[in-house]
Amino acid sequence: MMSARVAAAGEVQQTQVDAVARAGAYAMRQVALLAQMQKEIALAAPEASGDLDFIKSMTSIGQVVADTSQPVNR
Repeated sequence: MMSARVAAAGEVQQTQVDAVARAGAYAMRQVALLAQMQKEIALAAPEASGDLDFIKSMTSIGQVVADTSQPVNR
């Protein structure tokens, strides 16, 4: 009985680790896309680069929180 509990706890932890890993991979892809968009816009409007840095940071944080809260809390 004890080993069944340990196995079940291990499965839960593995599922949580997998969810965090998937969320991290998704976040990295999103950050790469945002960085590319930022570069393109900065080339078109160099005076906006400071504002773009701020927007990119806020967008990255907000998107990651929004996207990961649903799968992890299920």
